[in-house]
Amino acid sequence: MPILWHIMKEYFYYEFHDFIICAGYRQHIIKEWFPDYYFHTCDVDFGLTHGNQIIIYDQKTEPWRVAVVGMDYSYEKRFLESIIQNKNVSWIKWSED
Repeated sequence: MPILWHIMKEYFYYEFHDFIICAGYRQHIIKEWFPDYYFHTCDVDFGLTHGNQIIIYDQKTEPWRVAVVGMDYSYEKRFLESIIQNKNVSWIKWSED
């Protein structure tokens, strides 16, 4: 698991469930990881003969709400809008720069 997941687990222990991750360079990796993590930790049934249905039976992921915000020239505006909309949210700034 990525270090970001471990940090979020620590916050979750203290009853934080909503996260906004301000990501920069290679933010697509973080954006791809969360859906993959959810999909790979659940029990799944593929109905390939009936309209390609995907049924998820057992969700074993954490009950988190995660928003990944890209950092670019309009980063400050989106960041401030996020603060206004989500007053009780944990903030993690993740940067590989």
